[in-house]
Amino acid sequence: MWSSAYTTGDNGGRKKGERVGIDFALIGKNISHSLSANIHNKFYKSKELNFNYSLQECADEQIALYQMDLVRMGHYRGLNITTPYKELASTYADFSSEAVKACAGANVLVRVDLEVYAYNTDGIGAICALKSQGQISLKNKSVCICGSGPCARAIIFELLKEEVGDIVVISRNPSKAKKMIVPIVDVLGTSKAEQISIYEYGQISMIVSFCDIFINATSVDLCKANLVDANLFFQDQVVMDVNYKNSKNLLILAARENDAIAFDGKAMLYEQAAKSINIWTRALGFNLNVEAKDLLMSMVIFYN
Repeated sequence: MWSSAYTTGDNGGRKKGERVGIDFALIGKNISHSLSANIHNKFYKSKELNFNYSLQECADEQIALYQMDLVRMGHYRGLNITTPYKELASTYADFSSEAVKACAGANVLVRVDLEVYAYNTDGIGAICALKSQGQISLKNKSVCICGSGPCARAIIFELLKEEVGDIVVISRNPSKAKKMIVPIVDVLGTSKAEQISIYEYGQISMIVSFCDIFINATSVDLCKANLVDANLFFQDQVVMDVNYKNSKNLLILAARENDAIAFDGKAMLYEQAAKSINIWTRALGFNLNVEAKDLLMSMVIFYN
């Protein structure tokens, strides 16, 4: 069992061994629906860690930057970042991981000494969710992904590392999406560019009907918005929506009706949370080696 009296070397004048809480937070817009605080705090409680995780609504970039400054000052030891501040977080940090450089977006910040490091767990979280929920090998699979924002780019980056086959990106602005893909190719090598093609939404129906894996990395319910014909999904196709806010996600419901293996973003969320905790605790000098299943277990234990 880990000690709930854990303190850091940067103790702000506290006596050695004095009990002190360590704070983390999620920043973004319209995040009241987020499950992150519940997931994190129940896990910390299960391990008797004196950690606290909060939701911090940020109406604009100035407020978001203030929250990031609190990491640098030591008020927070780490942050999660969601829409629309991932790109801002990637430019704020002193050091960035390979994934952050490739997708120009960060969803994890951590304080190391007096500097701020940026990571992106969107991509690896999605990969783990696809493998666990989709029960599928990704190698040589054809993938269609809707969206070209930081989350979509992070997923594309990790998919290419998994040696998938072709990746079709659906974007409202194909010319902008092409520019967004350049840093990914720069990191992984120019040969990867041959695997990526970009289309606009008007061509989505043609693509849905043949891809092995379909991923919605936008904030839009594609079926509700009439952007995808629900009848095009097919048996054993893997369909993932990174969103989890809406329990009546028409995209997921339609895919399941056609016997596709379909799931929302909750599995990805748990994977991301586990990876955030591991990043933060390593910076604090120890490693819990947390897995998504550990977080699920703590949610069961502290259900009420």
